Amino acid sequence: MSLSLIILTVLILIIMFGAGQRVLDRMRLNDKWALIVLTAIVIGLIIPPISIGNYFSFSIGGFLIPVGLAIYMLIKSGFSFDLVRALIGIIVTTGAIVGLDYLLPSNTPEEIQISNTIIYGLVAGIIAYLLGRSRRNAFICSVFGIILAQVVEFLISYLGHGVFTKLSFGTAGAFDVI
Repeated sequence: MSLSLIILTVLILIIMFGAGQRVLDRMRLNDKWALIVLTAIVIGLIIPPISIGNYFSFSIGGFLIPVGLAIYMLIKSGFSFDLVRALIGIIVTTGAIVGLDYLLPSNTPEEIQISNTIIYGLVAGIIAYLLGRSRRNAFICSVFGIILAQVVEFLISYLGHGVFTKLSFGTAGAFDVI
């Protein structure tokens, strides 16, 4: 069993025992829906990534479920100043991740001190939390900011430099950058 599945299983057990109730309440999720989402991520991780043509692939558990949850939270926040903060947070998070991609060294084994994907996730979470000012908006900003950054990087490498790359969302498991 992979580490991501073990951690998700532990999270499911923690939620079943009632821990994390305040976090779920602020994200406007109840225990039942949190368990359904985490179980769907686990099941989605078992299903292999889906490829569409030569340029695009995605994972159900690593991409579709988090995006669906972010869209749900975006709809639940309604049209308010929170929505504006979330949109600004998405743009700033995208810019920061694209900038970090040029500043950080490549992920060759000789150069790795810490994986770039961990740094991208941490930076996205911190920026999104500071700009979103809530856990719900932080989740929305980080998920959509990372997805937009991946799209921008794909467009830069493919259209700008003519390098063939595949746009893959969430295909590295539950703890992909998303």
